[in-house]
Amino acid sequence: MFYILCFALCLAVWFIVLSGMSMLCTWGARLLRPLVYSSTSAHTANRLFAIRVLPLFFACLVTFGFALPAFVKFEPRSTGEMISLRLFALGGLGALALIVMGSRAARMVRATALVQEQWRRCSEKLACKGTDVPVYCLNGQRAVLAALGALFQFVFFAATSLLLFFDQHGRFLALQAIFLALQGTFAMATMEMGAAYYGFGYLAACVISAALAFSALESTMENLTFITFCRTRGRPAVPWRGLRRLLPCKFPITKLE
Repeated sequence: MFYILCFALCLAVWFIVLSGMSMLCTWGARLLRPLVYSSTSAHTANRLFAIRVLPLFFACLVTFGFALPAFVKFEPRSTGEMISLRLFALGGLGALALIVMGSRAARMVRATALVQEQWRRCSEKLACKGTDVPVYCLNGQRAVLAALGALFQFVFFAATSLLLFFDQHGRFLALQAIFLALQGTFAMATMEMGAAYYGFGYLAACVISAALAFSALESTMENLTFITFCRTRGRPAVPWRGLRRLLPCKFPITKLE
């Protein structure tokens, strides 16, 4: 019972510290956002990585540096204390979080290794004088997929930026949500299909999003005259149609003789 109680206590402390530090780091990153992004790209990347790793590091430090030694030192080995429901729940949440983090880390490492192996198989290493950085020239369809995906993504961002210029905030938000949903869906689908299909999901999501954005921009350009000159600006939006008739017109139209 001693070791079971020790294991449950360590998991509970680890989960509490990890959750608290994650919230603190999230709020701190938002408050210190100008400071984080004020330096070079290398320093910014290091700071972002430190913010992401700090909750896990602090949780492990408190668990194995304070909680575990204190439990081993002060808790009697012949204890008959049972695990309470609260400790059991916190320990279960800690075990679940640990399993999820471990599985995600293993999947990321495995996927990265597979992609690197396949890319190196169909690439050629280039010799660059004066530097030890490995540079490869990709051959095959992956370079074409990456270039086409980047092209359609540029079309998508350009079209949605023009929609913002014409105050089409609703369409802009809808297109960004569609782009996010397509990227997530196709990414998970291609990950399940295998490393041979990596890149096709990104290309498909960019093509569909670019087509929708271009269609929305074309529709906006057809109604450009109405959007520019005929749409009333400055009037507060009223959710009920009946109350609009009771409000005086802010820009009355007078008939010219």
